[in-house]
Amino acid sequence: MSKKTGFSKILLAVVILVIIVAVSIAAGLYYSNRSNTKPPIVLGVLTPLSPPADYISGRQILVTAQIFANYTNSHGGLLGRKVVVVSQNENLDPSQAIASLQQMVTQDHIVGLIGPWESLVALPVANATQSYPVITFFTYSWSDAITANHYKYVFRVGVFNSIIGAQLAKYLEWANISNNIVILAEQSPFGIGFAQALNQSIHSYNQSAIVNTYYTPPGITDYTSVLLKINSLTPTPKALVVALNVPGVITANKEIYDMGLQNKMKVVQAVDWPTYDGGVSWWQAVGQAGVGGVYASYAPPHLKVYTDSGQYYVQQFEKIEGHPPAFWLIWYWDCLRIWAQAIQATGSTNPDVLANYIANINITASTGGYITFINNPTPGSPYWHQWVGYQQYIYQFTQYNQSTADTQCIYPPNAC
Repeated sequence: MSKKTGFSKILLAVVILVIIVAVSIAAGLYYSNRSNTKPPIVLGVLTPLSPPADYISGRQILVTAQIFANYTNSHGGLLGRKVVVVSQNENLDPSQAIASLQQMVTQDHIVGLIGPWESLVALPVANATQSYPVITFFTYSWSDAITANHYKYVFRVGVFNSIIGAQLAKYLEWANISNNIVILAEQSPFGIGFAQALNQSIHSYNQSAIVNTYYTPPGITDYTSVLLKINSLTPTPKALVVALNVPGVITANKEIYDMGLQNKMKVVQAVDWPTYDGGVSWWQAVGQAGVGGVYASYAPPHLKVYTDSGQYYVQQFEKIEGHPPAFWLIWYWDCLRIWAQAIQATGSTNPDVLANYIANINITASTGGYITFINNPTPGSPYWHQWVGYQQYIYQFTQYNQSTADTQCIYPPNAC
């Protein structure tokens, strides 16, 4: 064998050895990196994303969650882990929503949930968290039972029927229109609970007051028959209180104003749905006749956002949606801040650990003040995992095409 041939074989052996070592190192690094990669923390959004449900609100809730995930990840995530959002359409169907919750908890491994909207769906989902535990937040789902049933993992940073009905009754009394009213309400835990609360509160002021109530099924597209009954009531009601969800409430108001009922009685929106898109849907539905229309809201006059993250959220939301977020969306933002703080403070994603921490939290509210939860253990009390740091206001449209940001606060006069 020549020296040249021997050298070539030695060189080839060295090259092969180098390749083997390099591959071994690369493989080791690969598997090491894989073992060190932390799984994401998953936030679930179960919300209406198509008709007949309130898909406008649902889309905005999903946008809120996505902005929060982006914000949190840009600040290092939670426990060094990335936050990802998974979503499902609840579509005004309780059975579908519960099946989606099961999938999100058992397959997607969500750590938090927001978005169940209409009480028709929100209440069954709240109940289902007992079987599929996950920290769940509500803001503008009104059924008392959401908190009155004392579910361990459910928290509400928002309002509920008993409070809303009692506070709206005070406005109707102040406006001298409470002695004869008619309520048009959705036949759901939201609508039925609200109508009962308002009826009870009005009769606490005036036992002889006339209160007629008409319920309509969720998702209907024509209210003419029930509006004709309201139009024929004798004596004529002084006020028509509308307690319906989007999109039905838009159709109902178009028909109310087309029929001219606003000329016979004061039309009062129990839900501040005109604010959901800054007033666009209101004016599209009722036209110039909508001047003078009133709605109840929990947004304080000249709403301000005080937290840095909240200001970031408002800016990002407006870029995406073209208008500022409604106050209840800012409440959702604060729900997510509470959720994130609980994870960071406890170092855990266990729902029991998080629930115990959140029940006793004290955090600055983005709209001012603090968020703490009342935890009244009395069976059936809605003041359980419930925040009450808000006040009801009545706003009025004073000119055509007016944005809801510019409507006039008329009640309570000392707070407007």
